[in-house]
Amino acid sequence: MGFKLTRLKTYERNVRNNLDPKKRQFLTKFGAFTRQDARQSIRSGGPVAAPGRPPKSRTGALKRFILFFVDTENESVVIGPQILPGKDRIGGVTQPAAHEYGTHGTRRYAMRPFMRPAFDRTLAKLEGLLRQF
Repeated sequence: MGFKLTRLKTYERNVRNNLDPKKRQFLTKFGAFTRQDARQSIRSGGPVAAPGRPPKSRTGALKRFILFFVDTENESVVIGPQILPGKDRIGGVTQPAAHEYGTHGTRRYAMRPFMRPAFDRTLAKLEGLLRQF
């Protein structure tokens, strides 16, 4: 889970040239709404989040690095946390992936999803978004 910023810039250059403006506008809104929902679900301070609830963010980095970009080749939007170099891994996977899916093996970490619930909530609003176009 996650993506690198250099790939974002390459895709971003192609977006303006290869995608119908209405589709681009819709995908951009969907990505922005989902990103905002995911960011708002992550709280700071207090005790560690209970399994099944969105994670807590001590430094705010997880919230700041949730990004989205429109993939023109597949006419879709990619939404999720950026992979940050040098950050710790939990149970062999990146921290965002460990939060979203949990880990198994010797270092178990319970799921604390934040992207899928945000996506599902935005998808439920999809009908209203489509009426705007």
